[in-house]
Amino acid sequence: MLFCVVTVLVAISFVFEFDRWRIVAWLQTPLPLWIPLAGAGTVLALLASEYLVAAVLGFATAIFVFRLVPLLQSTLMHNTRPTAAKLRVAHGNLLYLNTKYDDTLDALITVDADVLTLCEVTETWHGKLLEHVGFHSLYPHRVICPADLADGIAVFSKINFETHSIKPMITKNAVVATLSHPLGRLQLITPHPMPPVSRIKIRDWRPSFESIRRSVDPALPTLLIGDLNAAHWHPSFRHLVNDGFLRHVRSGVRGRWAGGLAPSWRPHRKAPRIVRLDHALISSGLHATDVSSFTIPGSDHDGLVVEVTFRD
Repeated sequence: MLFCVVTVLVAISFVFEFDRWRIVAWLQTPLPLWIPLAGAGTVLALLASEYLVAAVLGFATAIFVFRLVPLLQSTLMHNTRPTAAKLRVAHGNLLYLNTKYDDTLDALITVDADVLTLCEVTETWHGKLLEHVGFHSLYPHRVICPADLADGIAVFSKINFETHSIKPMITKNAVVATLSHPLGRLQLITPHPMPPVSRIKIRDWRPSFESIRRSVDPALPTLLIGDLNAAHWHPSFRHLVNDGFLRHVRSGVRGRWAGGLAPSWRPHRKAPRIVRLDHALISSGLHATDVSSFTIPGSDHDGLVVEVTFRD
């Protein structure tokens, strides 16, 4: 009975777009797991002739499936001109506790992104990044804002910054920059909201997405990329996508990236990955042509790579 009540409450929280409470946000996170659990509960209730329970659990299962279905559709544009100039942007969560400095930096350079965004950049990581010869030669333009624990952020770029600033997104900072791409100007936003893991942090988590939305310049093609500490189906994340300015980048169910369902974060470095928290969002001025992931040694996150081109 407890399972039935919890399942129904989670389903109702999706219907009413509610994630203000920490326990609700936690329970919403493993959405793909709720589908087989609720489905199995429905079957067991039918076998036990508990038809009302079966109907309720079946309804909850339908809600979970409905929330997940959009992720099965690709948002990539594959029919762009072969000669179209593309911008390759990567993001990585370094993990402030990570001490595999050389392996991590080598992995980041191997990605060979035009723009590389990083979060959880501590003073120690700041020093390692500046000491690494490869970063100096590959990325002449950079914005680095180191901080304690998981609050630091940085952007490295082969392309010149027309403007850049460090903007507070409630508690944590984000880099908001304008890049001078050969085909036009591009706004880049690299937020890293608080995770909804405590009563205090969830108070910052939800407003952070509103702050992120306000930072988007509708007059510029925009790419937002980073560890957003939210799954695609969290209501706070959906509000950011559903306001019409930005759309989620994913490859579709037949793509090699499993339609945005492939998890990117694990609760411990030795645990399996359980949910995707790292995302890329683009505005109507851009097409996404590819999306993939890469391993960051010593981190609890996989890295994210997207390729975008300007709309004609």
